Amino acid sequence: MDLTSSHPLQRYWDLASARLQAHALEHAINMGLLHHFESPATPSAVAHRLQLAPDATAAFLELLWSMEILQRTPTSSSSSEAFTYQLTPVASRYLLDTGEHSCALAWRFRMQALETCGQNLSAFLEGRMTGNDAEYAPSEQAWAEAAKTQIAQEQSSVTAPAVAQLLKQKIDIPATGRFLDLGGGPGFISIALAHQYPGWTGTLFDWPATAEVAAGNIQAAGLNSRLSTCGGDATRDDLGGTYDLIWCSSVLHFLPDLDLALQRFWTALQPGGLLICAHAEIGTTPDNALKSLPFYLPLMLRGHYVPHQGELPNALKRNGFEYLSTHALTHSPMTPVQIHTGRKPE
Repeated sequence: MDLTSSHPLQRYWDLASARLQAHALEHAINMGLLHHFESPATPSAVAHRLQLAPDATAAFLELLWSMEILQRTPTSSSSSEAFTYQLTPVASRYLLDTGEHSCALAWRFRMQALETCGQNLSAFLEGRMTGNDAEYAPSEQAWAEAAKTQIAQEQSSVTAPAVAQLLKQKIDIPATGRFLDLGGGPGFISIALAHQYPGWTGTLFDWPATAEVAAGNIQAAGLNSRLSTCGGDATRDDLGGTYDLIWCSSVLHFLPDLDLALQRFWTALQPGGLLICAHAEIGTTPDNALKSLPFYLPLMLRGHYVPHQGELPNALKRNGFEYLSTHALTHSPMTPVQIHTGRKPE
């Protein structure tokens, strides 16, 4: 027995504690507790302010400190309390529900979606629930509401700046051209690309109600002259012309036929045009697969496509694209995504 390493069961004990940690963060956000630690505060002061039990509050704050939501500082020897607490920089930036970069609403949505999936595992496994059940088939209006709220938070604060940086550093983008942001949601990736590539114009394609949300954000960014929106069904409607670049992020999960989708993208590209696909994938080792599977199991149970590592480059080549590169985007909501680039031959 090796007593210098953890017991093999430790990972499963950690699983049990993860649920409590998630509920602790959810409760802290919902009750507005985090706002009371924008500046240093003691447990007793916050407990008094919120009419909470002092001892329980002190223990709860210790948990939040261990989760790196709070940082703590020893008090002076004359104080009756050992520590003051304050939000960590990351928590202050992303977990306050009023901040410019807040992802608090998005985080709560992710947690609740996973909780719901967990509660319905038996129904899925026994065939009593399928992907066609109304609860698991978001309507067009539901996607539009998500584009106003949780998707908007994550795309503006996390995805858009990371995508812009990766494209700038890793992929050779011409000085001028026209791009399609397919399934672009609230439009913050289109906006980031327009700012980064001033010689480009672009079109965002999504469900009509979602495209309207994006149009409002584009107008607010002052980019109406360079960015447009197009509403429709990506499986059958015209995608708005031909393009020099198609950005396709998490769209293939929701299209019924991978090869047919890639053929449509081929048709919508100019000769020499680039297709850049960004999707979560199932890795080839347990550790890598675990980064994505818990988040994407709800989609898989509903019958949606989640690629295994290596599938999309092969699909690009199978459908006539010249495969160029793959890059990991680690700054992505929930889990890293793989960005595969292919070119339509001249």
